[in-house]
Amino acid sequence: MDLFGRFQKLLGKKEKKSGSFGTERIVIGDNGKIVFMRATNNKITPKQAYDIYGKVSVVYDAVDKISSRVASLNLVMKGKDREIIKEHEFLKLLQNPDTSISKTAFWDRIATSYSLTHEAYIVARGNVKNPPLALETIEPYYVEGITLKANMPDKLIVNAPNERREYYLKNIDGRERYISNDELNELIPIIGKRYANDWRGMSKLSVLLDESVHIEAGNKHNRSLLENNLTSSKIFSPDTGDSIDEEDGDELRNVIENYYTGYNNAGKPLILPYPLRLLSQGGNIKDMDYANLIAVDETRIYRAYNIPLPLVKDSTMTQANFEVAIPFLYYDAIIPVFSFIADELTIKLLPRYKNSEGLKLSYDEFAIPSLQIAHSKMMSDLKNTECLTRNEIRARGGYEDVEGGDEILVSAGLVSLTDRKTEGYGEVE
Repeated sequence: MDLFGRFQKLLGKKEKKSGSFGTERIVIGDNGKIVFMRATNNKITPKQAYDIYGKVSVVYDAVDKISSRVASLNLVMKGKDREIIKEHEFLKLLQNPDTSISKTAFWDRIATSYSLTHEAYIVARGNVKNPPLALETIEPYYVEGITLKANMPDKLIVNAPNERREYYLKNIDGRERYISNDELNELIPIIGKRYANDWRGMSKLSVLLDESVHIEAGNKHNRSLLENNLTSSKIFSPDTGDSIDEEDGDELRNVIENYYTGYNNAGKPLILPYPLRLLSQGGNIKDMDYANLIAVDETRIYRAYNIPLPLVKDSTMTQANFEVAIPFLYYDAIIPVFSFIADELTIKLLPRYKNSEGLKLSYDEFAIPSLQIAHSKMMSDLKNTECLTRNEIRARGGYEDVEGGDEILVSAGLVSLTDRKTEGYGEVE
């Protein structure tokens, strides 16, 4: 083995063996620190999900694009025949949940919590046998479960600044509810996808942990290169008359590992304790190789949250693509989050109101300015189809019925069946 080969061996270069899940992964320890190690479990807690949300701009942006728009939806109730009801005591509560929080802030917090952790919690104040008097939100990291019963704990403990109470799982009128001992407070858990063998929600960031860490580390790496004047990368070989023994090699390896590797040390000049010969060097802005990695990871995060790329990626952000992407943002990202939360509130909170059977919490899709163009295009396309009445087409755009609008339109000329008969087109069967 030549000198360079022995040098590489002394530096501890080893061939990694790949398993079915790869060689190394990123995991989070009990102390909350994110580290690289061999593992397959990327399960993260609600607190850690919120930490990533506060540190990684792409995660914040993706979640905010959903939660802020969920908060702006106009709430309505829908009856059995899909009739729209805009006046209801339940709606009044959801639009004015408490004197200390607005409707927009209330729904933004719920949507943010659910988007980050697949969990959200609401406390309903007042006698649990009557309609609630007020609502408050609780972040998931303030909630702990005790003794798993079926698929949920038999007790939930809340330890939040504004709420310190225990809630017990009770069956009341055939519905399981989390009630406080004084029966003046009810905790409403909203939990979507769950981890295997666990009642807690499965955060999307569990499968995006690598991408989130790459972005945070990549930003530090590139900043370090700039702060250290973007020193050119260099390759050295030992330039000593004698061979480097194992002890000297260990010392050299430790120096390199401790002072010249990792994103925090990017761009530093290389100073080593032994004479070395420069073999090659090269360096330019392309050395900021994390830029490409970050771009790929950003795309993965936005896709996981169903954010259309023309709304966030420069390379696809044309005017035409932007306009087409807006409806998909609502239909693929925003409305599914709202719908899940609304369904849970319909099941768990609406029954406290009398005469609520058959009603469902929903939103007014025709009050969304960004979707008005999409509704108009749909109406235009429907005009070219047969077997629909004018009122049915108008309903797709949120317009009221008009007199004579129940006639079925046929042919490209939009001639009604009655006109077709009276104007000499012949008998119509």
